[in-house]
Amino acid sequence: MKKLVRLSTIINLLATYLLSQSLTQSNLPIVVINTDNTIPNEPKITAHMGIIYNGKNQINYISDKFNEYDGLIGIETRGSSSQMFPKKSYSIETRDTDGNNLNVSLLGMPEENDWILYGPYSDKSLIRNALAYKLYEEMGWYSPRFRFCELILNNEYKGLYLLIEKIKRDKNRVDISKLATTDIEGIDITGGYIIKIDKTEGSKTAGWYSQHNIYYQYHYPDPDDILEVQKNYIISFIDSFEYKMNNINYSDQPEEKYKKVNIESFVDVTIISELSKNIDAYRLSFFMYKDRDDKDGRLTAGPIWDYNLAFGNVNYYDAEKYTGWKIIEGIPDDDSFKIPFWWNKMWNDPFFQQKFKQRWGELRNDIIPENHILLLIDSLTNYISDAARRNFEKWDILNTWIWPNNFVGGSWENEILYLKSWIIQRIKWIDTALNYADLIYDHNKPERYNILKLFPNPTNGEINIQIKLSIIPENIDINVYNILGQKVFSLNNVTVNDYVSTLTIPLSKFESNIFILEVKAGKLSLKNKFIILK
Repeated sequence: MKKLVRLSTIINLLATYLLSQSLTQSNLPIVVINTDNTIPNEPKITAHMGIIYNGKNQINYISDKFNEYDGLIGIETRGSSSQMFPKKSYSIETRDTDGNNLNVSLLGMPEENDWILYGPYSDKSLIRNALAYKLYEEMGWYSPRFRFCELILNNEYKGLYLLIEKIKRDKNRVDISKLATTDIEGIDITGGYIIKIDKTEGSKTAGWYSQHNIYYQYHYPDPDDILEVQKNYIISFIDSFEYKMNNINYSDQPEEKYKKVNIESFVDVTIISELSKNIDAYRLSFFMYKDRDDKDGRLTAGPIWDYNLAFGNVNYYDAEKYTGWKIIEGIPDDDSFKIPFWWNKMWNDPFFQQKFKQRWGELRNDIIPENHILLLIDSLTNYISDAARRNFEKWDILNTWIWPNNFVGGSWENEILYLKSWIIQRIKWIDTALNYADLIYDHNKPERYNILKLFPNPTNGEINIQIKLSIIPENIDINVYNILGQKVFSLNNVTVNDYVSTLTIPLSKFESNIFILEVKAGKLSLKNKFIILK
């Protein structure tokens, strides 16, 4: 049997090598899938998957053996509106030779058997989902792990993909209690549950309409496995949540208003939704979970999912504009998928507004300063640049409007520049709307007001420095260091006359690279990274 499997693998490798010459090597993992039939929307069919991955910073050759995974999978197409695109996305589950689910670690991600192969198509940046997942993870929440890869399906090169963890109850994913068929009363029945609000196309979308006509779907336990008594429990829990939100008294204490709600999770989902101005925010691909009452039995928003129609990629419902709150703009009456009423109830609560503002201020100093997001984008795009070129050779769409693009850039580089520009303008608008400068200034902690911003970043030769200081120093020194820590530029005794100063320094003599800029004011030292890109 082993000889037959190895012979099959050799045949697959040879066929792939001969028929897929558009991909001979990659710095990304190479995923090779072969099926005997057309892949349906459902149910999953059996196929063979091999993954070539030689390790970090190593080149993977199509002629290499399958060294990361070499075995059976179940596969089906996935998605709703994205099903119309020629580049498909897929749900896969790793299986043993008997067809049972097989938990494995893929590309360093924790062991599981359910995965998504997502193929960005209308998102021509190729990174909107990856960017959202990374930011949400940095905010401190579980976010689906992913790995970029290139896919060959039935000996045909299919382009750049993301191998993503499917949202599931698991100690390494949504870490809530396992709900067994014996958990039918008392504390046992109180968790854990995962529910979602989403479109009803696709498999296993069973759920219920609440008293406010919101359709909630069972996600965990699986609709095929959840017992009637467990359904009744989670339905009753959501009913009580909706009743409380519909009759909310904003003057009540927070612990009374949000007794059964993890309000911090709803604040952070609102922030990532508004930062990206996701057209589907709040109403589609939205997950919530509830653990047992003897753990954390509050209703928690998340994890996030499907951000390909975010960050300015959509030309309807004002989602293309970097101004305005998506949660207030709402959805037209003729759209079947409305934002649940309780989001607006929360948003209009002065307590929620204050939590939102405070959290935005915290994140602006850490997770979402402009230079951090720009560097994150650059790290993602630098990693996939060669694969992106091959992807757009396969899918020649950079000069073509693909639903629902707001921008057609003509090149991948222009798509990335548009993404960066949109995000920077979006952040500035939110800063202004929240009076960010006042928000971050704490008279009891004036050191929090010492801020250094660099723009544009990346730059091709000239950079602007904005310095916000809690005191006005006599003068400042400006130093620039390369990535080896060597000083390559300095300006000493620069006079500043206000708490907020903007300076411009020329750096055209330097080649493309990453640098660190330091501003020294007495004992105070502020540093920020920037990129010269020519």
